[in-house]
Amino acid sequence: MPLNTVVQRLIRRRDRKRRKEKVFRRLLSSYEINRHDFFLRFRFLPEMVLFIVNLPTLYVQHLSRKFMALTTFQQIIIALRFYSTGLYYRLVGDSFVISVVSVARFVDRVSLALCYITRQFITFPVGRECSEIKRCFYDIAGFPNVLGAEDGKLIRNPTQDDYF
Repeated sequence: MPLNTVVQRLIRRRDRKRRKEKVFRRLLSSYEINRHDFFLRFRFLPEMVLFIVNLPTLYVQHLSRKFMALTTFQQIIIALRFYSTGLYYRLVGDSFVISVVSVARFVDRVSLALCYITRQFITFPVGRECSEIKRCFYDIAGFPNVLGAEDGKLIRNPTQDDYF
């Protein structure tokens, strides 16, 4: 085998083994854009997102300590962007320069964490309070047995075992 061919093979093998150059990205922080634009993008104010990030029961942090791991804040705003726009994972990933798999992982992780803490913030009325709310809705609009309204959608009254 000629020496030229051997050298070319070695060069190709070396090039294949070279790692891709890492692209360091900087995702926006809550203070890079004004409050109005932040709200338009994520449907939350920056303070509300920081409140969610600082909840002690919110388990969204990475288990790894890798240099490129995204912070809890970044994972939450990626998930909020997906929730607020209803876009595909690819479009959300393109806007943050991350992969589709990462977006799916963050949305799943944040969704499970938020479902875990729903009982702390979402409660349904019971007993006397329930009767009072039904009466008020009937007095206002003539709707019987209504406990509340949210974006015009019907939400049935869950039983004790029916929580998220």
